[in-house]
Amino acid sequence: MTNFYKEQRRADDKFLKAAALAGAFEQWRLKQGRQVPLPRSFRSVLPLSVEELAPRMEQSRRRADHRPLAFESIRACLEHQLANCGHPHHERFRDACPQEAGSPYERFGLTDTDIEFNAQTFVTQVVVRSVFKDVSRDQALDIATMADPPNWDDAAPTFFTETARVEIDASTGDFHVANPPAVGNGNGRSLASPSPYFLYERVEWDWSPLLTGGIINLLKITPAEDSYDARSFLKDVFDKVGMENRPALGETRSEPPETLIAYRYELEECIQSKFVGGWEPKGLDTDEGSYRAVWLPRGDRLGTLVMRAEKSINYSSKAAELFPGLSSLLNLLAPALTSMLMNHLTFYGPCSFLATGQLPEAELPPAGSDKSIRSSL
Repeated sequence: MTNFYKEQRRADDKFLKAAALAGAFEQWRLKQGRQVPLPRSFRSVLPLSVEELAPRMEQSRRRADHRPLAFESIRACLEHQLANCGHPHHERFRDACPQEAGSPYERFGLTDTDIEFNAQTFVTQVVVRSVFKDVSRDQALDIATMADPPNWDDAAPTFFTETARVEIDASTGDFHVANPPAVGNGNGRSLASPSPYFLYERVEWDWSPLLTGGIINLLKITPAEDSYDARSFLKDVFDKVGMENRPALGETRSEPPETLIAYRYELEECIQSKFVGGWEPKGLDTDEGSYRAVWLPRGDRLGTLVMRAEKSINYSSKAAELFPGLSSLLNLLAPALTSMLMNHLTFYGPCSFLATGQLPEAELPPAGSDKSIRSSL
């Protein structure tokens, strides 16, 4: 492949990520019911305007043979976001950038995203609830396995460039890839570690085709207790997504709801961040949340998969000191960025899997690797 085509594909990938952020930003802006005032110095470069998305998406579509599922997933995500928030350009976008005939991507479920931004504490909280009907237990297990933190880079490789379970060398402070748990589901991925562990994650995105951002974190993952109110959990999700014809939730169910995976996570250390320039130390004060996936069997080998994911994030004051206006920029775009990442992990990623019946190939790091992740930054 020539360098020209490599650069063109790299540019298309950057545009798709920037387009996903633009859709999330528009959804959040319209839900606020008011204009979100971006700093003047950034208005010309981010986020992308909805008016320019459709023609540029069509240009990328013609070159998307290398990543057709990534393209279709983000296109469907954009259309759903614009429809959900009642955007005035939704129909124009849908007509100008329709789903391709015979495309394997379809919406298989319902989802809802709640976004709260506290202007006093600068904390963004996002809750995503998703429901998928007529799912087999094997399919539900595959989706739950993709949601396991060490597999985030397989579930949403567009944004998560690396996630790995790590151990910390007490003498040097370096991180080394840990031995994966023995429990697995047959496809090379591990599921539901029974004890707390540390996770190294590297996330990268594009504010626009001209500006790239990223975060490198060390998270502490803790399995959630099984003692939860299943009825309240299911009612909360069903109410929020507006689900009709719900599965029975009474005590007469012959098979109880089955928790496939549940965990909490919290920030142990923000190692580096890149908001508009090069990588700098630190960048986040808070990054914590939870995830739970529950399967409701129906009796004919199919059932309903119910998921709820929650995340709170807060950029540190140190990140805001790089230059004037960055604090406002990060605070205004944090709800869009956080909801974009969570939607792809909790809804659009599973949709793509259900559409194709194929899991992305796992890229497991070698257990006990001598290469230190920290020293490779």
